[in-house]
Amino acid sequence: MSFLKFAGDEAREMAQALEISGGDMKSASKEMAGTDSSKIGHNDLDPACDDFAGSRD
Repeated sequence: MSFLKFAGDEAREMAQALEISGGDMKSASKEMAGTDSSKIGHNDLDPACDDFAGSRD
């Protein structure tokens, strides 16, 4: 019976961690929603992404 209690406690802790992590991700997503993507990364990133996308067509 103690194994089941341990497993139940572990599952509860994992569920709580996932809930907290999900809340953090939701907050981060809201913060990034208004971000200008041209200001993320370095100057060579945009052309490199375009080159990569073009090579996949």
